[in-house]
Amino acid sequence: MSYARKNKEKLPIYLWIFITVELMIYVTYMYIDIVLSSNEASKSGLVTTLQRSQILSDTYLKYYSIIICLLVTAVLYYKNKTNTYALIAGAMFFTAFSDYFLLLNPDRMVPGLVSFCIVHAIYLYVILGGNIKKTAVISGIRIGISIITAIVLTATGTVRFSNDSSLSAVMFLVILYGLSFVWNIILQVPSITPSDTSRNNKKTDAASRTCLFPHPIMFLIGLFLFLLCDLNVMIYNLGSFVNINSGLYNTLRASSVVLMWAFYLPSQVLIVLSAILPVQSGNH
Repeated sequence: MSYARKNKEKLPIYLWIFITVELMIYVTYMYIDIVLSSNEASKSGLVTTLQRSQILSDTYLKYYSIIICLLVTAVLYYKNKTNTYALIAGAMFFTAFSDYFLLLNPDRMVPGLVSFCIVHAIYLYVILGGNIKKTAVISGIRIGISIITAIVLTATGTVRFSNDSSLSAVMFLVILYGLSFVWNIILQVPSITPSDTSRNNKKTDAASRTCLFPHPIMFLIGLFLFLLCDLNVMIYNLGSFVNINSGLYNTLRASSVVLMWAFYLPSQVLIVLSAILPVQSGNH
């Protein structure tokens, strides 16, 4: 391997800085979350000080980490103007918009959920290789299924009925969001299927290479961690919609507070990296 090739494969310094800063934020807010969940906050002067400062509390640190993802992708798009950078910058913009409401303004969940549904529409477009027609058709099917599911759940009494239109909208959006998420992961799974040119399996190989992001397997891992985060969000909020009274659920709900962001930031960093990492030799 030549020196030029070795030099080409080095990770750019700005990516090292990005990863290091995000790791520092991650360790800090995870420490705060663990201390708070263990009811030991009163014994930790550092946690008490950070929480009282507000701008350095766990909530704000989490939001800063997402803003950093947005800034990195926005700067890269500004400098390069490629379709890939535009898509990841757009996805991070709507992610940051969503997290503003879900983290800093939780009383207004509808805008945050709508924005996250847009994020998954963007990822669907990425997974389908930029096929706008298929993206529109699948998005329409998702919306239709979500409307029908919401009506059935309400009519059967599975979910607590509410005359509050905002809560009804939340239920519909949660269904649409969850359906979109799982659907995207299923569509992206072929990216981990190795090509088999020896058997002329060109169709399978093409399906695994449609993703517009240069590192589709990393993208899939990021989506999977993102899903684990949202499973914990679902566990935490499930009691608000379904009658549950068990010690196991209470234990899972308590742990979900920490696990949400244990998975979330790594998922976002991996998704960003899957779109902006240089394509190494040997990659398609």
